[in-house]
Amino acid sequence: MDYTPSLLFFVFCKCVHVAIWFFFHFQRCNLNIMSMDIILFFVFAVICAGLVEGTCPSTCSCADDSPGSQVNCNSKYLGHIPALPNDTYHLNLRHNNITEINIQFCKEMPQLQHL
Repeated sequence: MDYTPSLLFFVFCKCVHVAIWFFFHFQRCNLNIMSMDIILFFVFAVICAGLVEGTCPSTCSCADDSPGSQVNCNSKYLGHIPALPNDTYHLNLRHNNITEINIQFCKEMPQLQHL
């Protein structure tokens, strides 16, 4: 998906907001600084990893429209299908080195209409 800078800024601000909330919450609970840092790092990593999942693969280009995502991975020398947005309905994998498609892939992409 092509994310606009304003959306990326919003996601960044939300992650910072959550991190600050946890910082002050744990400070009130009198946890020592080391355990608080570890907890903050873990929470921040989990939240941000969840936000990244389902985004456009870095090797491909994506376009978002009303039915979902169009993903173009044409001629990228891929050996396997990369992680894709969940709403992918059009996927171009021409001219790659993919030799098989796992049946689980089809189950995970219910909106996929064109491969």
